[in-house]
Amino acid sequence: MRLGRELVVGLVLAGAACGGPSADLLRARQAYDQGDLYRTLALLRLVGEDEGSLTPEGRAQHAYLRGMTDHRIAATLPEGRAEERRIFRGCARRWLERARALAPASAPGTIGAEQLAQLEQSLDELGDAPANDCDRKLAR
Repeated sequence: MRLGRELVVGLVLAGAACGGPSADLLRARQAYDQGDLYRTLALLRLVGEDEGSLTPEGRAQHAYLRGMTDHRIAATLPEGRAEERRIFRGCARRWLERARALAPASAPGTIGAEQLAQLEQSLDELGDAPANDCDRKLAR
């Protein structure tokens, strides 16, 4: 849904002029749209360090992008990296569940119908992968 994305970009741009987490969130969205998953992940980790300064809409969008990024990274990892895949899948579940919980509290349209459908589909694909604190697990 194009209108939902335009609304999100507009909300993020409003805060991007000042820099900081909102600007990083916008850059993460752009990197995600370009398929640069590891750059997206790096930017989202920066945003996560100061997530409290984001608007409720920004926190919902951060959680959504983080979950979708982790899910896509997990899908690209080969069989020989099964443990890493398992961790990314658990991380994806954690962030997508958070995005789903934050969506109703944020402004209408922050996570649009298309994104919510993708979120639900991704959660279904993740099956029973347990949610985890992946940043800590991947840092070991």
